[in-house]
Amino acid sequence: MTETAEVVWCRVCGSGAFQAGTAECPRCGSADLDRRSAENPGCSLCDPFDGDDAPCPHSDEERAEAEAERKAAAERERFLEWSPPPGMRLSALALAREVAAEHGELLQAEVVNGRVRWWIRPRSGGIFTPQYAASGVWGKVRQTAERLGLTVSDRDVEATIKELAALLPRRPVTAEPKFLTLSDLLAAEQTEPRWVVPGFLSEGLTLLAGRPKTGKSFLVLDLLTGEKLFSKLPVDLAGGALYLALEDTERRLANRLQLFASQGGVAVDRPVEFVTAWSAAGDGGLDALENWLREHPGTRLVVVDTLGKLRGHEGSGEYNYQADVMMMDPLKQLADRHHLALVVVHHTRKSDGDSDDPLDAISGTLGLAGTADAAFVLTRKGDSATLAGRGRDLAEDLEWGLKRDGVRWKLAATGDPVRELFRANPGRQYSSSQVEAETGVSKATVNRRLEGLVAETFVVKTGHGRATRYLHWPGVSPG
Repeated sequence: MTETAEVVWCRVCGSGAFQAGTAECPRCGSADLDRRSAENPGCSLCDPFDGDDAPCPHSDEERAEAEAERKAAAERERFLEWSPPPGMRLSALALAREVAAEHGELLQAEVVNGRVRWWIRPRSGGIFTPQYAASGVWGKVRQTAERLGLTVSDRDVEATIKELAALLPRRPVTAEPKFLTLSDLLAAEQTEPRWVVPGFLSEGLTLLAGRPKTGKSFLVLDLLTGEKLFSKLPVDLAGGALYLALEDTERRLANRLQLFASQGGVAVDRPVEFVTAWSAAGDGGLDALENWLREHPGTRLVVVDTLGKLRGHEGSGEYNYQADVMMMDPLKQLADRHHLALVVVHHTRKSDGDSDDPLDAISGTLGLAGTADAAFVLTRKGDSATLAGRGRDLAEDLEWGLKRDGVRWKLAATGDPVRELFRANPGRQYSSSQVEAETGVSKATVNRRLEGLVAETFVVKTGHGRATRYLHWPGVSPG
């Protein structure tokens, strides 16, 4: 009598077909096995335990598709075994391999001595969570996880990035520290910065902030296209410029440029390129900007309008000082590396508060203005405005009064509209709120300027509290 060949199936996980003699399921380890004849082994779509020896109704294609789906589900389940270690490490390593296979070439440049460039922010309970990364590593891990159908936590991604750093080829550190002595620095030849607008805008990173609709973009367009900024200051853009107008459409940008052209004074032959769409920093935007500058050597000016658009949505609402610094630092390095002026347009807070420093109005932490080489705030009231700020290459703090002239801003008769108001109205008394209304200067700036004018006795202060008044009287007050 011929013995019938058997095929073994597992009653627990449904896996099979295993060879006869198998004592335990190779997949789940269960000993609860079912043995079927080789002539009718069943398939993964059939119930192998229904006791029916009828021929399987499914085609080879259907069985192959079902098997592929079963394997994919098992793979996803393996990836989801995150914690506790070592299960987390094994799954993180598996996901890291997938990320390396999918994005390895893009991420290789972000690995320095086995460490991926990313940063962490402390949360309550001592948990450290990676936040928005300019290198895009964080986003690439998320993309791969979504493709695999995985729902991963911040801690999962953190573990995966650590594994990824070990997987990708290491890139040597290119910037070794250069140590200088005091005598070296004292003997060094002093070189002047390259100015785009002498006395105002030099090479390096500059932050220009203001409330929405205050005229920041019109100021930038005048800088990019005008023969003279504020109809007075010469502009040197011989090497060309790039304007990332990320809050505009092509139609709106064209309309604005036509308004400038109709008013005259446009340098039509100036090599300026305009872009209304650009990838966020975490999605390759910084790499794209680096590549563009390599293809356009000698570029003098790049304007990013606005910081929020370049920053993108990652980490939204969770910005802190370190995140602000890490957003601005790659931009500063890019400006320094290419010896160009990089102007980043940003917004101010809804309320300036009681601070006398105009830079305190900049939305975000001090990491933004602190990382930039220069920072300016445009404050507007009606057709008048004040441009105030400071910079590392500026001889002193800047505070200019501006007047609207069509679509352009022009320098007022004096750089101090508060002083000019008193000079033009000798003997007239003003309260601080009246000065604010007359000049269009912010309350904080008015109070600071009045204190300075009183200190130099240009104006006389009378009264106290709400009755305080200020006046300039020729022959009594100097100036």
